[in-house]
Amino acid sequence: MTLVIAMLLMLWRPAAAIPQSAAAPAVSHATPVNPFAEPTRGLLAQHCGRCHLPNLPTSVPRALAIFNLAEDPWYGRLTAEQYDALTRRLSGMGSLPDADKAIVESFVRCARDGECTPTHP
Repeated sequence: MTLVIAMLLMLWRPAAAIPQSAAAPAVSHATPVNPFAEPTRGLLAQHCGRCHLPNLPTSVPRALAIFNLAEDPWYGRLTAEQYDALTRRLSGMGSLPDADKAIVESFVRCARDGECTPTHP
């Protein structure tokens, strides 16, 4: 399992192999840095990479249009409704540990609402 995760992580960011699309939205300098973006990307690569990693034969163009784990920022096109759907879909996975769900929820709060301070239990 660890080898599969490592391979997915290498696939999502091959060195300079994925050109930045001209259609990719520009990142505003006023946008706060989301400290949960990379951990969430890693979780999504495991659970959603089959469709959302462009260099896999299983990638789905419609899924990549929503979010592409190889782009920076990978979440740049997500709408508020899509953030909510992401949270619902991952929460519905019985195999996702609570700690991982908390990371994704923190990512969504930061990206959608601008609340980027880590919460501690």
